[in-house]
Amino acid sequence: MTNAVAFPPLRTAKSITFTPPSFKDFPTLPEIFAFHALNSSKHPVYVHADDSTGTVHQIYFPEAYAAIQRGHGIVSRHHSAMEGDATESSIVGILANLDTMTYMALLVGIMHAGLTPFAISTRNSVDGVVHLIRTTGLQLLGDYVKWRNASVTEHRTMQRLASEVGARLKDEGIAISIIPAPQFSDLYNEDSAFKELLPVRNSSDPVTIILHSSGSTAQPKPISVRNRKFLQWGCHPYYGDIDVVGVRMSAHSLPTYHTMGVILIGWMACAGITIAAFKPANPPTIPTPDVFLHEVAATKCQLVFCVPIFVEAWARSPKNFPILRDLHALIYAGASLARETGDRLVNAGVNLTPFYGLTETGCNTPFPRKLQKPDPSHWRFFRLTPRCHIYLQPHGTVEEGEIAELIILDSKSYSPCVLNTTVNGQPAFATGDLVLRHPTEKDRFCVYGRVDDQLVLSTGEKVTLIITITETLFSQDPNIASAVIFGYARFQCGVLIQPAEAFDPMDEQKLAAFRNLIWPSVEKVNDIAPEHARIFKEMIITTYPKKPLELTAKGTPRRQMCLKAYKEEIDALYDAVKESSQTDIPIPGSWTKENATQFIESAVKRVMKHPVAVDEDMFLQGCDSLEATWIRNSILHAIRSSKNNANIHKIPLNIVYAHPSILALGNQFWQVISSTEVSGDRDQATRMKTRCTEMESLVAKYTTAIPMPTWRILSEPCREETVLLTGSTGRLGCYILKQLTDREDILKIHALNRSVLGLSSQERQREALKSWDLNINPEAFQKIVFLEYSPSENKLGLPEDAYLELQATVTTVIHNGWRVDFNIGLRSYENLIAGTRRLLDLAVGSSVYNGPKFILASSISVFGNLDDGEPAPESSVPASMAAGFGYGEGKWVTENICQKISEATGLSLSIIRIGQMSGDAGGHWNVKEWVPALVKIGKAIGSLPSRDESVTWLPVDTAAAAILDILKKTPPAFLNLVHPRPTAWNDIFKATADYLQLGFISYEEWAKQLYARKDTIVHEIQDASVDLVDFFLRGQFGDGRYTMDVTLETCPSLKNLEPLEMTHVIKSLPFWNI
Repeated sequence: MTNAVAFPPLRTAKSITFTPPSFKDFPTLPEIFAFHALNSSKHPVYVHADDSTGTVHQIYFPEAYAAIQRGHGIVSRHHSAMEGDATESSIVGILANLDTMTYMALLVGIMHAGLTPFAISTRNSVDGVVHLIRTTGLQLLGDYVKWRNASVTEHRTMQRLASEVGARLKDEGIAISIIPAPQFSDLYNEDSAFKELLPVRNSSDPVTIILHSSGSTAQPKPISVRNRKFLQWGCHPYYGDIDVVGVRMSAHSLPTYHTMGVILIGWMACAGITIAAFKPANPPTIPTPDVFLHEVAATKCQLVFCVPIFVEAWARSPKNFPILRDLHALIYAGASLARETGDRLVNAGVNLTPFYGLTETGCNTPFPRKLQKPDPSHWRFFRLTPRCHIYLQPHGTVEEGEIAELIILDSKSYSPCVLNTTVNGQPAFATGDLVLRHPTEKDRFCVYGRVDDQLVLSTGEKVTLIITITETLFSQDPNIASAVIFGYARFQCGVLIQPAEAFDPMDEQKLAAFRNLIWPSVEKVNDIAPEHARIFKEMIITTYPKKPLELTAKGTPRRQMCLKAYKEEIDALYDAVKESSQTDIPIPGSWTKENATQFIESAVKRVMKHPVAVDEDMFLQGCDSLEATWIRNSILHAIRSSKNNANIHKIPLNIVYAHPSILALGNQFWQVISSTEVSGDRDQATRMKTRCTEMESLVAKYTTAIPMPTWRILSEPCREETVLLTGSTGRLGCYILKQLTDREDILKIHALNRSVLGLSSQERQREALKSWDLNINPEAFQKIVFLEYSPSENKLGLPEDAYLELQATVTTVIHNGWRVDFNIGLRSYENLIAGTRRLLDLAVGSSVYNGPKFILASSISVFGNLDDGEPAPESSVPASMAAGFGYGEGKWVTENICQKISEATGLSLSIIRIGQMSGDAGGHWNVKEWVPALVKIGKAIGSLPSRDESVTWLPVDTAAAAILDILKKTPPAFLNLVHPRPTAWNDIFKATADYLQLGFISYEEWAKQLYARKDTIVHEIQDASVDLVDFFLRGQFGDGRYTMDVTLETCPSLKNLEPLEMTHVIKSLPFWNI
C-alpha cells in the first residue's frame, strides 16, 4: 500500500502557478482538481494550437474543473433516471471517440459524481466490448457521438459497433442504458448551473477508474484501479530526474481510453504537468505523423509521449530532426522500436527514451534528464523507478546479455493493481515481459519480447523471442499496416499481412506484386530468424479489405483473434503448399540436361539462406529439412507442369538428401524427366561397390600426415579426470554431462559444441537439460567450461589459449557430437568426419602423461548389412557391412580413421557402438527418433506393425552410465552398447497398439499401406519425423544379436539391468504429445 507521507520532497516548490496538494489523507482525483481550482488558478492544464488564428490557447484549472462539474451533472442526471435497481450500479462506461480535453473532463466528471468510469477502447471487437460489459456489470454507457463533420465511414463504424453491442447484450438478457457522450461545447461553456456540485466520495479508497488490458493474446480483461494506486501513478513524476511542473507534454496521439492517456490526468493534477493536445474538434483530429509533429512545434512541447509508429515515421526524414532535437525527451511506449530507427535519431542528437509501464502496474520508468549528447549504446534501455521493487526470473542469455521475465513485487512503496504470483512468499505481478539486461549497467533494461511470444512448430523446434521483433520489423515497411506470424504445430512459419493499401488477395497478380514489393522486408526478417523460422514467399497471405485485422489500443494486432478470423485462409495456404512450392520459377517448354540443372539451381538458391556452389553439398552449407522439402516440392511442381510423361512416383522423399549438390540433383532430375534412370536392381552391386570405394577413400584422405605424440609415460594412473565432451547439448550428451558433474573425481568438463546463431552454448545447455528434466546444482555447474567449435576449421576454430589448455589438461575425450539424420548421404557428413580428425590431432598433441583416452560414440548402424542370425562382433567390420546408408557409412569411416590413428600413435581408443536409446524412467525420449515417428505414422495409418524380432533398446541414462564405466579402466577397442536382455518387438508394440486402440498387422502389410500413402503422410500428420518414411520402407532397425562379452565385463551398469517392460513406449506417449 502506498505510504503517502513517504513521497520525496516536492519538485514543484519553485512554481509560482502550481500549488502542490497534500497527499497525507489520500485525496481523490476530483478533490485534487477542486483544490487546484482555488489554489492553482493561474496554472495551465491544457494547451492547444489554433491554426486559424495562428495562436496558442491555454486552459487553466478553474475552467477545467468547471467542465468536470458539468460532466458530473450530465452523468448524474442520466444515472438517476435509470429504471429499477440499475442505480445500484456505480460503473459508467465510455465507448466514444472524443477529443482529449472532452474525454478527460467526462472521465473525471464521472468520478466527481461518486461513480466509476470504465474507459473502453473503440478498437475492441463486438465480442470484446460485450465481454467487458458482461464481466463488470456495467449498466450505463456513454456511447458514440453523431459527429457533424464525420465521414460516412467514421460515423458508420462507431454506429455499427454500438448497434451490434446493444443487440448482443439484449440477446443475452443484459440491460444497459445508453446515453450520447457529451461534446466539448457541452462541458466547456459559460453555464454555471453545476458550479455548486462538490466531489462525491463513497469510500475511503474508492475505485477511481476501470481500464482494460489490450487483449493482444485473448479477450481484454477489466482492471480496477483504486484511488491510492492511482495516486501512485499521479505522483510518479516526483521520482524522476526532472521537475515537470509547467512542462508541456504532447498527448496528441495518445488514446484517452488507454492507460497511456489516462495517466496524464494524474500527472496533470498531482505534479503540474501541462498537456498539449489538438484543438477540440468534432470529430477529433486524426494524428498523422506530419500533423502531429506540426502541433508539437506549434505548442512548443518539451516532452513528447507517443507510440513507436510515429517515431519511425519521423525518423524517415532528416527535416524532422531539428524539431525532435529541441525536445527535452522523445518518449515512446507501448511497443518496441527498431534498432535502426533509434540509432538514426540518437546519432542525430535526439534524446530518445523508452518508457515502461503496464495497465496492471502503472508507470515504472522515471522521467529522464536531458542529455547534451545522447549515448547510442543506451537509448534502448530504461531504468526502473527506485520505489519499484522487482525480481528477475532468468530466461537464459543471448549474445547481447541476460534475458529475464520482469516481476514487480508488492511493497510498501509501490503496489501493482494486479497480483498473479508470489516470489519467496511475497505477492507480485509477473508481467510476462522478457527484458534484456544491459551488459554493464545492470539497472538498465530493454524489452526483448514476451514469455508467450513463442511458436512451437510440429518439428518440436521453437520460434522463441522472435515474434515481437519480427512483427516490429514488418511494421517499418510503409507498405504494411500490420503483420501477424503464424505456424503453431505446423512444419513452417508464415505471415498474415494487412497491406497499407488494401487489395483483393484473390487477384493473384496483385498478390504476387505485393509479395515482391515487401520482399526486402521479409529478407530482413529472415536475416535475424533461425533457419527453421524463415518465411518463404508462398507463405505470405494478406487480409481482405472487408476483414481487417483487429487491433489493440496500442495499434498492435490482437494475435489470437486475428488468427481465429483467418483460420480458413491459413489452413488453405498450408494445404496448397503441400503440393507445390516456388511455383513462379519458369518451366521450359522442353527439357534438356542443361536447363534441368538450371531449374534445380534456381530452386536451391532461392531457398538457401547463403550462396552455394553447384558442386557443394547443400547440407554442409546449412540446408535443413524445411528447405529440402521446398526443393523437392518444386521438382514435383515442375514434373506436373511439364508436357512429358515423367513418372512423379520416381521422386523419393529423400531425393534431395540422396543427391545433395545442385549438379547431382540436376542430373537425377534429368534422368527422371527424360526416363533415362538406371534400373536399381541391375546396378545394385555396382552401386554398393562404388559406395565402399567412396568410404575407403575418405578414410585414406583423413589418415595422412599423422603427427607423432610427445606425451610422457607414467605407470601410476591419474586419480582425477578432466573430460572433453562433444555434443553435450544432445540427449545422450545431457545425461553424460549430468553424471560427470555428479562425480567427485571429475575436476572439470569442457563442453564442446558447434555454435548456433542467437544462443550461447551455456544457454543451449540449460535449455537442453531442462527439456529432459535434468538438474545440475549450481556448484556442480561451475565445473563446466563451455566452448564453441567449428569442425571444418583448423584447430577446431578454437582460440589458441583454449586449444593449448585442452592439450595440457584433458585426460579423456568423449566424442559424442554427431548429426543424427537418416536421410543425408555420406558426403554430407564429411565436415563431421574432418572434425573428428582435428579432434584426434588435439588428443595426439596432448602433453598429459600417457596421453588422453579417446572414446568414440559410434553406432550399431555399421552392422547394416550383417547376415540374418549372425551376431554383431566386438571388432572391426568391412566397409561392405555398413554401405548403403549414409549415417552408418559416416560412422564406419570415422571408426576406421580413429583406429588407424590409434594404431599409428598409441592413442588409447575405445569405439562404443550405441544402439537405439529409449526413454529414461520418466519417459523422456526424443520425439524426432524413429520409434515416436513409427507410432505417429501408425496412428495416421490406423495400425502398428508386428515383427518377428527382439528389441535391444537401452534407456538413455543407463547408456550414459555405461560409457562412464570405462573412465577408470583400460578401454577395450570395441563395445556394443545395447540392452543385454532383449525384449520381443511384438510384446512392446502390441501393448502400445492396444493402448492407442490401433490395429496390429504384419510389417509387410504395414509397409504397403505406408508406401501407398507416402506422398501424403508427411502432410497428414504435420511432423518432421516423417522424413523417416524411406527408412521405414527399408525396414532395417539394427536390432539383432550382439556379442557383448567384453562390454559386460567392462560396464557394470549393464550387468543387472532388467528387461524392458511392455509399457516402455506407452510411458513416453505424453512426452511425444500422443
